[in-house]
Amino acid sequence: MKQILHIFRKDTRHLRLEIVVSLAALSIFAAFAPDQWEFSPAAMHRRSLIPLLLLLVPATWWLLIGRLIQAESLVGDRQFWLTRPYEWKKLLAAKVLFLLVWIYAPFVLMQAAIVKEAGLYPLTHVAGWFQSLAFVSGLIILPLIVFAAITENFAHMTLTLFGGVAVLIAAANLAFTQ
Repeated sequence: MKQILHIFRKDTRHLRLEIVVSLAALSIFAAFAPDQWEFSPAAMHRRSLIPLLLLLVPATWWLLIGRLIQAESLVGDRQFWLTRPYEWKKLLAAKVLFLLVWIYAPFVLMQAAIVKEAGLYPLTHVAGWFQSLAFVSGLIILPLIVFAAITENFAHMTLTLFGGVAVLIAAANLAFTQ
């Protein structure tokens, strides 16, 4: 447990700027989300920012997850964590703890804030949170983890990710145009 917390603190210290940017993007999204429910002219103007914010949150997660996973190189023959007395299970547990603390917990808190802003009680909608977490995990977070783990550096991860998205868009275009 001591080693897991050591790795977690090291990653938190190393990625503090990315964490702040990710939390800021999530907070801004939570602040603008209730504007979708209003029909005033000011809310209509702010509502145009929602699609941008919907792209900004996953983009900050892409940066955070990519840098987190590639902090200890997994690809190649010169892995830093092999020369340290790190056990791979503890390294994996530290990375999972990082994701739980800095991505999942803020995401759940953001959902609770939005539900409370809607005038509902957040704890009565916990089942919806799990469905939302499963959706976000399967569509965004797990693919980012996989791309970060199988690529050598952040540039390769970015190219692989954009290539994968381009293939998905092309496949969807072919499937829906016929």
